[in-house]
Amino acid sequence: KRSSMQSIRTKPRKATLGALYCLGGMDSAKGPQTIERYDFRTRSWQVNGHLNTRRWQFACVILDKKLYVCGGRDGLKTLNSIEIFDFQKKTWNVGPPMLTNRHGLGVGCIGGPLYAIGGHDGWSFLNTVERFDPETCVWSYVASMTNARCTLGVTVLENR
Repeated sequence: KRSSMQSIRTKPRKATLGALYCLGGMDSAKGPQTIERYDFRTRSWQVNGHLNTRRWQFACVILDKKLYVCGGRDGLKTLNSIEIFDFQKKTWNVGPPMLTNRHGLGVGCIGGPLYAIGGHDGWSFLNTVERFDPETCVWSYVASMTNARCTLGVTVLENR
């Protein structure tokens, strides 16, 4: 029998690095800040930390053994903030903010850089795309999409 998550939540975000990580989302209060880790070997969920900022409708991705949590909403406003969890050091750091506040965005990594795509800025749907270079820790705009998109999924196949 598989165990249940520690907290009930809807629309959480997920990432994997040897285990399944589930974070954020909505609950009956204002949204859980807990990060839960599912261990496939023991088939159990454990609380594995907390987000610094309560957020939902964010995006997350793993790059260089670090979990990047990008944008989202905190209940009052759309965020451009970034939280970075280093799995080796087991520490959270604040990353440089995105150029645009975004919730409902998608993120992906191609060959190193992280791309934040579309979403909503609190006023309108976005077609903009920005790239984060982990070497320089700088965000820059790249070519915009033809159409604005929100609550989108992003995936990388064969580094494209």
